[in-house]
Amino acid sequence: MSALRDALERVAAGGVAADPEVVSMLFRLRQEESLADRLTARERDVLRPFRSVARALIRLLPGWRVVGEAATGEDALDLVTGGRPTMILMDINLPGINGIEATRHILAESPDVKVVLVSTYAADDLPPDAGACGALAYIRKDDLTPALLRALPV
Repeated sequence: MSALRDALERVAAGGVAADPEVVSMLFRLRQEESLADRLTARERDVLRPFRSVARALIRLLPGWRVVGEAATGEDALDLVTGGRPTMILMDINLPGINGIEATRHILAESPDVKVVLVSTYAADDLPPDAGACGALAYIRKDDLTPALLRALPV
């Protein structure tokens, strides 16, 4: 979208003689770009409360600790490289690379890591590729408890 920004700046500076229809279109595109930027920021914020709850649950488990938190699938890939986690609670609906695709990448690079997919979906409503991504298990967010986490084979 930098070409859009450049065109807008040229028009705003008077360096380009554009007809009003082109100027209107450029400003409309710029507004759409701003909306997309804000939606991405909101998507990141939607997952923050769940990360807080998951962090609190993990702190209740003796011997468990949080080594990192990721707001996007790409962030998760980066954290695995630096943090060397034993287990990952991976939200299916991450912005960017979704949790299913991030799980595939993580397990290809670090096959000893255990990934547990989490989401609000009922098991019957999971995306079709969730079962084939290599995750250890799937847990609905509403069912996530310290006892359930302790029962997972780590």
